[in-house]
Amino acid sequence: MDLEKLIKGLQGVDLVDEEPFFMLDNDIKRDNLELYFITDICLNFYELWTIFREIPNINNGKKIKYSWNFISKDEKYIFVLCDWNNNKKLLQTRNWRILSNIVDEVIVSRFLKTLCDALECYIKYYKSSIESRDFNSDNKEVNRCLQEIKRSLIENREILKTL
Repeated sequence: MDLEKLIKGLQGVDLVDEEPFFMLDNDIKRDNLELYFITDICLNFYELWTIFREIPNINNGKKIKYSWNFISKDEKYIFVLCDWNNNKKLLQTRNWRILSNIVDEVIVSRFLKTLCDALECYIKYYKSSIESRDFNSDNKEVNRCLQEIKRSLIENREILKTL
């Protein structure tokens, strides 16, 4: 799926909320949970790391090797960002699938809007600095975040190499 087309398609969705509606929670147990295909998306490692800064779950399943789990604040809805039939290492994986326990258009749009907002932030503030491996910005707050991202990459370097 084309990321820019996805962002433009969701720009009209008004989902204002004071708190985050979805939170990353890789401790969610989804063993017997029925998940439905939502969409495929192409994201590189830096985009994922900047947004999540957490090593994905490593799964022993044949279809899914890496996954991040998200839960709604009311704990009703679960979304999973995962690879699918992937034989690449984490750093080389670009194709991801979004699955959910719900196919409700409003809830799915809300999750995708949250993800698109995070990706838009990455593109606007972090992309050029991270992908050039400069990790610096003239904006004080962005620079602070870039330094945190750089530190987290260094701290997890050995683990990330093995995945």
